[in-house]
Amino acid sequence: MKAIDKTSTKILHHLISLTDNDKHLKLDNASPSFMAFNLECIWEGKAGIQWALSHYYLHHSGDMIPDPDMVVLQVNDEFFPIQYQDMYRFDEAVTWKDGEIESVDEAMQSSLAEFVNMWLRNIVEQQRVEIEGVDLKEESEG
Repeated sequence: MKAIDKTSTKILHHLISLTDNDKHLKLDNASPSFMAFNLECIWEGKAGIQWALSHYYLHHSGDMIPDPDMVVLQVNDEFFPIQYQDMYRFDEAVTWKDGEIESVDEAMQSSLAEFVNMWLRNIVEQQRVEIEGVDLKEESEG
């Protein structure tokens, strides 16, 4: 599987360090210009730790709509995007069996990694998060 790049890894480690005792973080430093960002630990097991990253907005129907909602798998110090959903689609790059990875759609998972690399940089910029040693202008390592 393709891990997110070094800059995005630093960003995500920093955001995780800001989580509360319930392993949850909400950043809302740019309202109303940008949606709040949420980070939450949703699963821990043999394969690693799953973190949900999301923006949500309130639809006129009253439903909270993901825009997007992603899941990344943390294995040691690396992060592997494994799931994406928004109002229009749901993509799961990994299938599971008994708490372990059974198969990976490599093309989809690689595409998710590229998206997360861009999205995390945008979140840090939009939410005005200062992270020592992170240059948002650095290109994704691709």
